[in-house]
Amino acid sequence: MEFPERPHSSGSLVTYGIIAYVLVRVLPDGWRLAVIVAATLIAFTAASSRVFLRVHFASDVLAGFALGTVWLVACILSIELTRRYWPRPSRRQG
Repeated sequence: MEFPERPHSSGSLVTYGIIAYVLVRVLPDGWRLAVIVAATLIAFTAASSRVFLRVHFASDVLAGFALGTVWLVACILSIELTRRYWPRPSRRQG
């Protein structure tokens, strides 16, 4: 029985994209560009290594990036919509 390989390109894009999203939200504005560039480079390096090692075709990696991008956008959109429309419990002073 053969198990399918973990989708490196989509998984790395989503993982490092969410980490970058959280860091962009909590770090000062001066770090924003550095965090986004670092996350992009790491995800791109992980995905391109699959092609260079001849484990996947370039089309597979591009499809993984497309799938990962859609999933990352869905995750960030759901977080932002939840933050905006979910009622926060009121804190009681006491």
